[in-house]
Amino acid sequence: MLQLTENHHLCTMVWREDSVAYDHFCASHKAALPLFFQAGWLNSVITQGDWRAWVAFDEDKAVALFVGHYRIKYGLKVLVMPRLTPYFGMWIAPGETQDLEGLTASLLTTLPRVFLTSFCLSPMVEDISGWKAKGFHHKKRTTYLIQGKRIEEYETNRSAKLQNHLKHAQARLLVDTSAQAEELVHLVRASFEKQNRDLPYPPSLVHQIFDCSAANAKITLARDPNGVAHAGLLTVEDATTVYNLISGRKSNAIRGAQALLLDNAIKDALQRGKNFDFEGSSIPDIASFFNSFGGRGSSFLSLIPLCLSLDRCPFASDRKILRQNCLKTRPTYSFDRPLLKPNRGQVSLCKINKRKCQNQDTRLPDLPDLCCSCCFLYLLGTQPTIYTKATHLKTV
Repeated sequence: MLQLTENHHLCTMVWREDSVAYDHFCASHKAALPLFFQAGWLNSVITQGDWRAWVAFDEDKAVALFVGHYRIKYGLKVLVMPRLTPYFGMWIAPGETQDLEGLTASLLTTLPRVFLTSFCLSPMVEDISGWKAKGFHHKKRTTYLIQGKRIEEYETNRSAKLQNHLKHAQARLLVDTSAQAEELVHLVRASFEKQNRDLPYPPSLVHQIFDCSAANAKITLARDPNGVAHAGLLTVEDATTVYNLISGRKSNAIRGAQALLLDNAIKDALQRGKNFDFEGSSIPDIASFFNSFGGRGSSFLSLIPLCLSLDRCPFASDRKILRQNCLKTRPTYSFDRPLLKPNRGQVSLCKINKRKCQNQDTRLPDLPDLCCSCCFLYLLGTQPTIYTKATHLKTV
């Protein structure tokens, strides 16, 4: 992990937005650079806005990389995570011992001004004092990794409950490694429908990832003897790690179907000398399920601004745009998605506005700390809102 050092020579470090330097940096560190910082991946998953890359030079040596996804939301420029991308932002070359606070401070003076910045840093970046000094706070998230284990060692570390589920599924299902993206999309959509939610990304994105040569994507399905798919899994990988990216199952799937696919993917990764990253989950039941495979917990940090208040927004032009786009009557306000009907069965206390919020199924994928777009408007300095039959916003 990266730590602060006594050396503060980074005041002379220069960040440059240079595509040639980026390509050279990626080629020089191909064996270590995570997939999610590579051009092939970014070109596949970013369909709105564009991505830009900066390289940090210590004298003439390239030592670090920053990749950002810039797009327009509510008429304002934002820096956010690309869809289906677990980690993003800064990455430092292996073996480089850098002053992360100074490196971040130098970066933040170089990046374009945006209204909102929200993304998850790579697990290798632990020190975020430079970000906190600029008005950001963080939320710690956890993923589970299976690293450097032999298959026999991995099998002995699985929980007894998981072993039982696997035994049940192995007697009833077969793993199909020649599946196509369309079947997986159908299963993933079924999983979200079970939660009364829409698919949070376009189906075409799954096809784009599957066709991305840099991702080495692989789709596996768990089928019964009649050929019916009960669960599906899509993994991607780089030179060191296989990532659990997309999964789904039918509502009445055979018990252990999803576990069977993950177990198969883990063994395949270990057999080829690679690690397996579950990518974690903020949902307790899913996190517990991942933990049952015996992986090691690894933390990574999610950055969001401390304040998005409309009145405290430092740029007058941004305040004007926000009032025009957020406060006017319009049929949608959940960024790019129509507002869903409030789910009256899921009323809970919102972490942001400290009030009961009834719009739980209008969550914003780029702002995980906000339970819905209603709360996003509250954070901008407006009143909480509801959706009316007249297809306009009404203050309550």
